[in-house]
Amino acid sequence: MRAAQETAPLELRSILRTGREYEFSLYDPSRKQSTWVGLNEPGHDFLVRDFDPAHDAVTVERRGRVYRLALKQATITPLAGTAVAAAAGTTPTQAGRRLLPNNPAILRRIELQREALARARTEAQSEQQN
Repeated sequence: MRAAQETAPLELRSILRTGREYEFSLYDPSRKQSTWVGLNEPGHDFLVRDFDPAHDAVTVERRGRVYRLALKQATITPLAGTAVAAAAGTTPTQAGRRLLPNNPAILRRIELQREALARARTEAQSEQQN
C-alpha cells in the first residue's frame, strides 16, 4: 500500500505523551472533527499503526489505504489589533509578550516608574529589617 500524505483524509494535529504511551489528535477536515486515539486503538474508522517520534509522524490505516501523517505545522496569522497597534505607534515584541510603545517619551516614563518601584521596594525591605 502506498503512503500519500498530500491526499491523506486526516491531519495529525497533536501528540501527547501519557506515561509510556502516546495519544494522537487526528482531525478529519471533511467532518470538521478531531479525535484523540492511542496506538492501535480500535473503534474508529482508522487505526494508528505506527509512531515515528524522531519525525513527529504516524502511519494511519483507513479504508484499506495507508497514510503517513506528519505533525501539521501551525499557521500564525497576525491579529487585526496588530495593524491598529502599529498605527498607534506601538510595535510587537517577541512572541508571547505584550506590545510596547515605540515612543521615546513613553519608554522613558515607563523606565522612571520602574526605578521608582525599585526604590520603594528597597525602602520597604529596609523598614522591615529595622
